[in-house]
Amino acid sequence: MLLKLIKCYDKENDAFNIGGVHVKLTVEDVSLIFGFEMKGKIIMPLAAKGYSEVETPFVKTHFKNQTMLMKNVILDRVKKVVEKNDKASTRDFARLVILFIATIILFPNANSSLKWSFVPHIENFEEITSISWAHAVHYHLMASIKKHFDSPQSVSSCVLLLGYWFCEHVHVIEQLHGYEKSFPRATKWSFQTLSDYMKNKSIDDVESNK
Repeated sequence: MLLKLIKCYDKENDAFNIGGVHVKLTVEDVSLIFGFEMKGKIIMPLAAKGYSEVETPFVKTHFKNQTMLMKNVILDRVKKVVEKNDKASTRDFARLVILFIATIILFPNANSSLKWSFVPHIENFEEITSISWAHAVHYHLMASIKKHFDSPQSVSSCVLLLGYWFCEHVHVIEQLHGYEKSFPRATKWSFQTLSDYMKNKSIDDVESNK
């Protein structure tokens, strides 16, 4: 289902061709679907930095001697820190969970890793709330789609977003009963229902709400 949507991307119009209509994925879409703020600091694209350039106490405590910030390493650190109950460990647990979510959902890539330059943005909790995460997710996804235009199966970012975006712009399935006015809007839709419905259908078979 998601690969079908990615293949609909029209590079010339910077939009997705849905049933003959070009529909853009916007920062506002990301904000409404995931509930992220649009206002705030822009952090994408992330700079290329090595471990030594972000060697903070948090990094040295949990990722010393690691050449890459890998998903399995982050998960291992989450499991270890959850066994502790001091204040510092509680704060580190929150940071590690954010890193894990970033690696598997928001900013995943082909080798399940995260750039070291991402870490400083989640160490300070005030900084976390000052970032426009809607812009960050939008930039990362669209950059991957454009980069892999000729090999859409290689796109690795928050592709899950596209399914909810599709539901918002195309009337193919009904909203979950009792959740019609829910926010974030992702909670209104069943991804499984969408996948089942579109299993043997083409994107050309549907019509955009635009």
